[in-house]
Amino acid sequence: MTTKTVKSVKENTRKYDGSKGTLYVHMVTLTEPVNVEGDDVSELEYHSQSATCEKFVAGQAATFETEKRVNGKYSNYKIKPVAQQAGGFGGGFTPRAAGSKYVPKDEGIMTAQSCAATSAQYYQKREGSTSDVIKFAEELHKWVLSKSTGQ
Repeated sequence: MTTKTVKSVKENTRKYDGSKGTLYVHMVTLTEPVNVEGDDVSELEYHSQSATCEKFVAGQAATFETEKRVNGKYSNYKIKPVAQQAGGFGGGFTPRAAGSKYVPKDEGIMTAQSCAATSAQYYQKREGSTSDVIKFAEELHKWVLSKSTGQ
């Protein structure tokens, strides 16, 4: 699982019939490359059932998994969004208007939620109190914000 900022999205670059109906291919470009099985890649394909790309939005951070598919001489690099786990920390998505793309409510809350989940997983196999988990989550959050490019 990786989190990077999306630079741009080219929607519906092509379509094909899959086992679940028509699938649309969107080209997602990241602001910095991600390592996919030894290759540094910044442009990846996202396959969806929607002609508009709702899972990746230019200028916003996205958490995803990647996959490399080799077909003869050519390699295709795919990106798949990772759904945020439900929790008691808020976050979620709210539509701008009916039929429009969904956007994060508050990226700060989403970042904090991710840090809290990481901290809880860290202490799950170690001894520590709730205050230890919160302190570590706050340290992670501060570190993540220090790495932000503000884009």
